[in-house]
Formats: sequence, C-alpha cells, structure tokens
Amino acid sequence: MQPLDRDPPHGRATWRLVVTASDGELQADTEVVVNLKDINDNAPVFLTARVEATVIENSPNGTPVVTITAEDFDDKNEGSNSKLIYSLQKNAVDEETGLAIFTVNASTGSISTAMCCLDRERASHYSLTVAATDGGGLQGSCEVLVLVADENDVPPRWGRAEWTVEVTEGAPLDQVLATLTVKDPDTRNSLAYRVAPYSGRGWQMVKIERRTAGDGAELRSLVPLDYENPDLKDGLRFQVQVTDQGTDAWENKYRVGEATVIVRILDVNDNAPSFENVQQSVRISEDAPLGTVVAKVPAFDLDQNRNGLIRYNLAGRRGSSPHFGIDHTGTIRTIGLVDREAISKHSLVVHATDHGVPPRQSSATVTTKPCVAVTQLMSGQSVQFSQKNYVVQVSEAAAPGTILLLQAVSPDEDAAVLYKLASDSAFPLFRVDAQSGALELLGPLDFEYQTQHNLTVIATSKDGKIGSNEAHVTVEVLDANDHSPVFAV
Repeated sequence: MQPLDRDPPHGRATWRLVVTASDGELQADTEVVVNLKDINDNAPVFLTARVEATVIENSPNGTPVVTITAEDFDDKNEGSNSKLIYSLQKNAVDEETGLAIFTVNASTGSISTAMCCLDRERASHYSLTVAATDGGGLQGSCEVLVLVADENDVPPRWGRAEWTVEVTEGAPLDQVLATLTVKDPDTRNSLAYRVAPYSGRGWQMVKIERRTAGDGAELRSLVPLDYENPDLKDGLRFQVQVTDQGTDAWENKYRVGEATVIVRILDVNDNAPSFENVQQSVRISEDAPLGTVVAKVPAFDLDQNRNGLIRYNLAGRRGSSPHFGIDHTGTIRTIGLVDREAISKHSLVVHATDHGVPPRQSSATVTTKPCVAVTQLMSGQSVQFSQKNYVVQVSEAAAPGTILLLQAVSPDEDAAVLYKLASDSAFPLFRVDAQSGALELLGPLDFEYQTQHNLTVIATSKDGKIGSNEAHVTVEVLDANDHSPVFAV
C-alpha cells in the first residue's frame, strides 16, 4: 500500500473504482468515486533559484525592478493551502538613513525601489532574498541580484590637481612626455581632452590625446623643446581639461575637470663653447715684463650649470707654449721672455672645453690660430725706401695717371707704411697714393714752361712707432712737338 497523493504533477484528486460482487455463478458491479481531501503538504516553489534584474541609478522611489512568482501545487480551490504571500527575507538597507532600499508586493511578487536615487558609484549591485509563504505556513525562497545600471552623472576629475613633468631637452616630437590619469566612476561616458587655450605659458606648444591603450591621456610636444630657447628657459605651465560628454561640452563647466601641468626642461650638454672673436692678431714688445696681457679670448656656452662652465688651455704649434699662459677668464699673459731674434711669430691655439659629460670642445672650429706677433722696437730705426733718389722722364703730352711706384718697408714687418708729399707745392700737378706709394700725374706738363720738377716723398709707419724717411723724385719733362713754326716779323 502507498499513500495517496492528489497534487500535481503525479498525484490525482479523484479515483474511480469498479467494485464487483460474485457468488460463483452470478456477479454485480458498482462504481465507487474516491475524492481525496487536500492537505497542505507542498511548499511554494520558484521557477528558478536565482534571478538577475537591473535598475538604472537615480531612478525615483517606486521604480519597478522585477516580478518573480512562485507556484504551490496544493488545491487552489480548497482552503488557503496554495494562497501565497511574498516578502523580502533579505533586503538592502541604506547606510545613512537605515531605511530599506527595496520593497515587494505581497500579492504579486513585484519588487520595486523603496527610496529615491540609487547611486551606482556607491553600490553597483544588491543581493535580495524573496520568500513566498502559503496559507499553511510552508515557505520557498529565491535569490535576486539587482544590478544598478550606470548613468553619466559624475563629472570626470584628473588623478592630480597639479602635475610636474621633467623633460630632457631634445626629446623627439612623438615621445610621450607624461601620462595623465583620469578618475571617472561612470561607465557610460565619452571622454575628451584638450590643453585649455590661453591657459598659461607654452600652452600652444603641446597637445594632449587619449591613450591608445588604457585609460587616461598622453602629453606630447608640438615643437622641439630646447633649453636654450628663451621662450622655454622657464619651462611651461598651462591647464589641461577633460570632459565626459564629448568635444562639444567644454562650455558646461560642471562636466569639465581641470588640472595644472608644469613642464621643466632639463639642460643637456648640447652646445660647445663659442668664442666671441675666433681669430686675433696682436703685437707685443720683446721687452714686455712677465704677466703682460697679450690678448683676451673669452668664450661663452649656452648650456647651464656644469655644462656651461669653461676651462681654457693654451698650446703652440708644437705643443704647450713656454712663453704664454691662459687663465680661467680666457686672458693670455706672458709667462716667459720673448725674443724676436729667436722666434718672430708665435702661433697659439686656445682650447675651450666645458664640464659636461661628455665634454664639448671648441678648439677645432672656434679658434683657428690666434697669433701674437713679437716686434723688436729699437730707437733710431725708421722706414726705408728701396732707393733714396728717383728720376723719371715724362713727355709733356702724357695723359694723367701713375708715372712712378715708390716702395718703402718698415722694420716692423706687421706695420703698414703710409706715403705723402713733403708739401703741397707739387699740387695740382702731382699726388702720391697714401697706401700704395704710387706717384700720379694729375694735369698736363709744359716743357716750354718748366723742364723739371723736384718732389720729396715722405714714408711713415702707420702706428707712428717707427721713424719716418724721405726720398727725392726728379721728374724730367720731355719736349713734344706741340707748337707750329712762327715767322719773326
């Protein structure tokens, strides 16, 4: 014998039986209908043990979330065994107010919000337990996971209020100078970035773009960053902005996050020392005392700190010079006696080297051969003509031009010689070129008027340190057939 079950899916509420009575020869049949009376032997059952539902954050109080129902196999027409009442066995509670966040309709099983404005950034989901209880007190339950859908309700913010970036000068334009992080808890947004126009020093020299991989933005330069550029000497300082509503939302200040970016450009040793004067020729008396300043050849370096510190050394054509030395300012002085009869000219090379790593030197391109010419100056010496007396014959028909080239030399081979006539008595017929010593005829000669002209030419040293001298020039005028015969009366 088995117990009878009237409830679905396998039970039966009514049984129909045929009872037969027989005496051995005759029999009689009768039908017996057995109606099973319901008892509360079935607990409510949900279709699934776990349900997921979604509600958008910031939804108002009473927003429907999901409706879940249970089934009770007890007889719905007999008593209250299958009448179900829904309740939240496990609810979520707001931490600030202590109020329940969700509610369920006891008759329908419909779950809705019990308070306004869920915040996904505070809680992205809630776990509930819904219970269904029948009239006899039996109960079934179901877990409900409520996911809070994002709404773009939080403005983006940079990871820092101020970024300081150090960049070595000479960085290529495509190099990322810095990666700037952004905080935006929303998932439904459209982030856009820019350097705020006119926001500070150097804003137009950089750009900011979305990272190709990952979150945040990348800062790149639009121009070469040269520490020696006066516009970049103090670095850059500007504002960067981010919005989560696309490139058309810059005017909505509530949706824009700002941060300050400071770019410090670090100097590298990319400049060699440079001389103000790459070649000099100077003179010094051979009786100059030790320590006499010969020349000043200072150099400058655009780099800063150690990269811009310069040290000097001095070398002659065959190595270090025993006659001259150079100090830290680039000033050359005598350290030994000079003798013109031994060496009449010293060729010195000044090397300027900075303290960078590696150091840069300007010896090959900055200073070629700074020369110090040593001249022996003795009293009584003077400029000397190649000859003391010159005689030149010129036809009275000669055209104006050079008639004689005088030549004089100075004991000081580096000193220029200047020429002049002793007086203006020869003017306007003659002149001498001050630089070349060329004696020039300026006007016509007349044999019949004067057959000879006597001139004195003086040669002097341009610097006046050498005595002057003079030469005598005799210009003989030759007769030309420039007159017709005339009868005497």
